[in-house]
Amino acid sequence: MRIVLSRWAAHLPKDSSGCADDLIAECVRLLKTAGSMDGPRRLSILARTATPPTVLLLLDGLDEVADADRRRRMLAAVQHFATSYAQVPLLVTCRQRPYREGELPPAAGRAGASAAGGGSLQRWHDELTWAGFYQPAAAASAQRRLLGAIDDPARGELREMAGTPLLLTMMARVNYERGLPESQAALYERYVQMLLWEWEHTKLDDQGQPTGLEILLRQAGVSTVSLERALNKLAYTVHGAEGQRSVVDIRRATIREALEEIHTGDDATKAAWAVGVLKLMDDRSGLIYAVEQNRLYRFSHRTFQEYLAARWLATGDFVRKFREKMDQEQWQEAIFLALGYQVSVLGRYDDALA
Repeated sequence: MRIVLSRWAAHLPKDSSGCADDLIAECVRLLKTAGSMDGPRRLSILARTATPPTVLLLLDGLDEVADADRRRRMLAAVQHFATSYAQVPLLVTCRQRPYREGELPPAAGRAGASAAGGGSLQRWHDELTWAGFYQPAAAASAQRRLLGAIDDPARGELREMAGTPLLLTMMARVNYERGLPESQAALYERYVQMLLWEWEHTKLDDQGQPTGLEILLRQAGVSTVSLERALNKLAYTVHGAEGQRSVVDIRRATIREALEEIHTGDDATKAAWAVGVLKLMDDRSGLIYAVEQNRLYRFSHRTFQEYLAARWLATGDFVRKFREKMDQEQWQEAIFLALGYQVSVLGRYDDALA
């Protein structure tokens, strides 16, 4: 059973005490949405002491719970559950910062902190070499180069990114193709281009044919630049909502409105097209996904929300936008990324035009 911790936080009662029953209540709520089992049966599945256990609890995204008090009570509940139901396997996923800052209870372990180790990268390069995508010597060289970059004290952001499997995989792919760019903004730019325009091509039988997203854009006469600008503006609008730096829930209607703005057809055509684009991005791109289908969506990682917001921040009347945001803690990373974007991405394009 996968429990998205930010969603649990949203449903956590204000008077919760931080005990095992709080976690059980969230499990029961999720089971109720997935089936018609009665209350006692749902509870027995969780509390059963049979061997082997009947449930594996996967608690996902500790770092996405921004409210410190809710996070404290949730972790207390996880700790109490782990003690009370020791036979039930339980895994908590988290980015490296909360591990380093001691926000995880001891019983949950620290396995996530080792995600940047050589083992996963070794298996990844071995698999692609075995499948014939990579050459053995080039794969070995790329792996050594990537591990060296991750261990470089001057590039601490790479070690933090390597703690997230999605980002580690993308980092490995970028590194094999051309080496990692020195700029963090340039690396994130490659990530966005891969997610939006490149990954789906690898799944096509004829990799020269357009992807589903490209077909929708062509049919509507909408450029890829317009779509990216719409996503930048969307990320900028939602980033830092309620003073948070974490990934935020975005209403389906909000994304639809952002997409409809770049379509020139009538209202019905715009709406249908926007729904089609959102569905394709949710199904295939990996940039945006549904938290609750047809209701709530998110950028797949805080990195993407922050970087796309930075791209909007860096364009247009950027001085005014910098001044508005520079004293707000949740915008500090986005401002640094915006400056990097101006230098490493926009500057490169300006040089080409000159």
